Amino acid sequence: MKNPTPGKNPFELESYRDRMPLHVRELYDDMTRNYAKLQGRAGLGRFWRFWAFAVCYLALLMVISDTTTDTILVFVGLVLCGWLYIAVPSFTISVRRLHDDGKPVFWAVLPQVAIFYLLAEFTLGLPPNWIVWGILGAITAVAFGFMSLPGIPLDDAYGEEPKED
Repeated sequence: MKNPTPGKNPFELESYRDRMPLHVRELYDDMTRNYAKLQGRAGLGRFWRFWAFAVCYLALLMVISDTTTDTILVFVGLVLCGWLYIAVPSFTISVRRLHDDGKPVFWAVLPQVAIFYLLAEFTLGLPPNWIVWGILGAITAVAFGFMSLPGIPLDDAYGEEPKED
């Protein structure tokens, strides 16, 4: 295979970053470069693209883990590692989105708690606790409602207004 970027490893995704479509590059940056960045702001489109990826990733991970593993310990380990892989970037993009809305960062924690509870209940094979699911679902819906509001159109203490596409 001919190296498209001489001097770089052709098997590293970073060497192809400049040729990625914009939305894929933003997702790649949120997962690799900005995964722990709590400063700044994130636009509404970037936030929802990331969360759509996160939900698809977790669903695919659970299906693959369920069909390929024979023991519950391996299944729980795969799902837990997969959730930990996506938890920090999804929390940080939620924090940056709340910075854009001017809302308290507390609301970024609630979807993570709901996802953790859902995954824990699913992986342990417990029967669904509909009361807890209802409460967590309502709180998560309110949190995502706050994150779905349009951002403050001016530059603020968290940075300049994100460019929407």
